[in-house]
Amino acid sequence: MLAGDAGRILLFLAMASFLAAVIGSITNRLRVSRIGFAVGAWSVFISFGLLLSLTSTGQFHYRYVFAHSQADLEPWYRVSAAWAGQEGSFLLWAVTSAMFVALARKKTGADERGYLGVASAFLMGLAGILTFESPFRLIDPILGQLRTPPDGNGLSPALLNYWMVIHPPTIFLGFGSLLALFAWAAAALMRKNLEDYIVPIRPWAIISATLLGLGLCMGGFWAYEMLNWGGFWMWDPVENTSFVPWVAAVAFIHGIFVQQARRRWHIGNAVLAAVPLMAFCFGTFLTRSGFLGDQSVHSFAQMDRSALWILTSIGGVTILGFFGLVFARMRTAKDWLPEPRAAEPEHILNRTTGYGTSIWILLAFGVIAGVGMSVPLIQSLAGQAPKMVEEKLYHYILSWFFPPFMLALAIFPFITWRGSTFKATLGRVNQSLAISVFITGILLLGLRTETVWLPMVNEGVDTPWGAKLPRLPWVLFLSWLCVFATVSNFTRIFQLWRTARPSVGGLITHVGFALSLFGLVFSRGFEQKTEVLVHPDYPGTALGYTFAYIDRAYKFTDRHNELHMMVMGRGEEFLAHPGLYFTPGEEEPNPVMWPHIQRHALWDMIVIAYPMAFDASGETTFNVGEMRAFKDITLQYEGMRTEGQLGTAGARFFARFTYDSVTMGDGEFESMMMITEDGPEYSNGRIGDTFEIRLDRIDAATKSATVTLFFVQPAYPVELFYKPLTIFVWIGVGVMTLGGFWAARSRSRRTPGPMRDEPTGDLNNVVQNEEQSKQSDAPEPITQG
Repeated sequence: MLAGDAGRILLFLAMASFLAAVIGSITNRLRVSRIGFAVGAWSVFISFGLLLSLTSTGQFHYRYVFAHSQADLEPWYRVSAAWAGQEGSFLLWAVTSAMFVALARKKTGADERGYLGVASAFLMGLAGILTFESPFRLIDPILGQLRTPPDGNGLSPALLNYWMVIHPPTIFLGFGSLLALFAWAAAALMRKNLEDYIVPIRPWAIISATLLGLGLCMGGFWAYEMLNWGGFWMWDPVENTSFVPWVAAVAFIHGIFVQQARRRWHIGNAVLAAVPLMAFCFGTFLTRSGFLGDQSVHSFAQMDRSALWILTSIGGVTILGFFGLVFARMRTAKDWLPEPRAAEPEHILNRTTGYGTSIWILLAFGVIAGVGMSVPLIQSLAGQAPKMVEEKLYHYILSWFFPPFMLALAIFPFITWRGSTFKATLGRVNQSLAISVFITGILLLGLRTETVWLPMVNEGVDTPWGAKLPRLPWVLFLSWLCVFATVSNFTRIFQLWRTARPSVGGLITHVGFALSLFGLVFSRGFEQKTEVLVHPDYPGTALGYTFAYIDRAYKFTDRHNELHMMVMGRGEEFLAHPGLYFTPGEEEPNPVMWPHIQRHALWDMIVIAYPMAFDASGETTFNVGEMRAFKDITLQYEGMRTEGQLGTAGARFFARFTYDSVTMGDGEFESMMMITEDGPEYSNGRIGDTFEIRLDRIDAATKSATVTLFFVQPAYPVELFYKPLTIFVWIGVGVMTLGGFWAARSRSRRTPGPMRDEPTGDLNNVVQNEEQSKQSDAPEPITQG
């Protein structure tokens, strides 16, 4: 009880302290602002620690703990229950935001007062939400007395995965970092100085994009291993809620380089620094408002109305306030913005063009994903049922932007700031071009020799104009683009390793990004998907494998239950154990499934088992004397007979069959259908202990019988995915993350933040490098601003 009371008090204290910090910023009392922010931040930190203690120790008299924790959960799941629900995730957002704002504060220099004011105002709003959406509320008392339930409801089935412990904290670290970027850019605009902040903010922007990217990829890994998508990404609205801020943050990082080297894009970069937080606020509103309905696997329950109004106000003030400040500063921009560098690039293929092209394509990706994730909201406001935009529609549109983006990623690392001719550029990349074509040729040979891939490559790919492209050349072209970008950036790393090693962090990130995209494109483009029915007596065959059912691990009500199937074929044998159990539902039990993934060096096989099925066939019509084969049984219809007065209740129809089976021998049976006032009743004929035959209807004129064949013991529909080269997705994410942290560390060590109200200095280093570049055709990088 003491922990809960303290948590509630701390949230109110946090709100009041952040308000004091805002007032201190407005009244130019920096010390007050610092103290208010520090007290508010520590209040949020301690309240989150108290929530962790409540979920970990099973204090079920709290609503939040009762809803998300459970006594028999593993310790790590009881810890992760702290961020499993709406209230806990808001508190985690406040914690990570306050942490990043505090870490970056010392680097803000003269922008500190505005920085703390803006950040504290936003955090005050989050604390206000938590006073209404509090995780420290007690359950309702009975007859005035508090009751403590013996157990809680626990986590939803989809959250019972180790990624639940890792993914949310990681991606919320990324979300929290967005507030530091936003507040810093707003403070620089308020001070009318967009020069000083751009160098010290750069490593924080890189860390932000790295954490967001890593969190996104972790979510994809979670979906791959837990959901039944058969892949990593489905353009779910909440995936897009994370994707849009990430592409905006990446665009901002690239814009920084142009501002440092050319003294341009000052206003544009300030907007790019703020857009990630704005996009995430909108996505949070979309997720928590209930507009998504059941369209997203991530959507939360609808918020408390007062908390939702606060969230809406935060988003509105954040967006309108920032753009109002931007427009106000643009009116006098000529008076305070520095003049751009006089030296213009000599050729259109220059680094400024490269960064600009990449930024615009990244923003196009973000706008498309943002519109797509907003469709359920638009439909809800129009009175229609919300519906997700299908995956193929995203691919229709985004495929137009993918080739130029990957070509820019491959070519522009070789381009200098002053530019070069097309011929000179081609000379620099021809080696990478040749190597990438050679590697793609090896992939083509692999397709031609590995027969398991061949059935898929003959299918077409839909296009927006209605035609179909051959899948093989289209997917190979997209794969080649990824290989070309990988080889080009790796070549550039090799060239710069000795002379400019700290500068290769970004290139390493490019390599990892291209590798991940290669794995995604290739595994999705050449995947094979099929279904097979697996019965204890009748193994299923698909993709060159035989699937034989063995048994189940536990009862179907046990969340650890798995189905055991022996899989044999293509020179290997393994035990597949896809998960399947049931939770109570309002009308019938709800199935919960997760796939078995058999990993190989160059491909994965995904096995998904669905709830049991008893249908062995659809409706089948027999004429008298006709024979049909089912499995290993030959069934012959011998004729029909009736009992009772036809057309009245109680009339009975009989169909007589004989059968011949290798495993069950010969025999005969009758299936009966009786007419009653409530509808037909059936008495099924039986073939051994394996099949039952139901008589569905009789045609009196032709004496034909329509029947359905059922299994006595259940069979399991199994969905199979063959996914080639998915390993590059995992490798690419690791390389991309390594490169991001490398770049952040090298930039922070080489370019310290400016002193308060002290200019960053001129661009002598840039000019010197430009002059050296004019004397030599070698594309040396600009390593300092």
